[in-house]
Amino acid sequence: MAADSRRGGFERAFRGAVQYALDTGFTEILVLKPVQGEALLHFVKWENVFAVLPMGCGKSFIFQLVPKVCKCLHDQGFEYPKAAILVVICPLSVYLIHIFKSLKITAY
Repeated sequence: MAADSRRGGFERAFRGAVQYALDTGFTEILVLKPVQGEALLHFVKWENVFAVLPMGCGKSFIFQLVPKVCKCLHDQGFEYPKAAILVVICPLSVYLIHIFKSLKITAY
């Protein structure tokens, strides 16, 4: 029973952290797609994630949310880094240009 309560508390905090990240850094996006939310949830729960999603589904957006979500969870007392660092390895230079432009717009 206590584990279910903690899990529910974490998932509530996670949803709040995602909403905070959207509200403060990605105001043009109101809500995550279900597959984005599921992948992000499993990722921040330290589970292995292999998200095979179609082009334009927002895979890049998932990892762009990680630092803000981790900071918010940290601020709520969960054991997450306050300043998360995420390393993304990407072999396509055209794709990298798109990612860097996107990150520059959000100004981390």
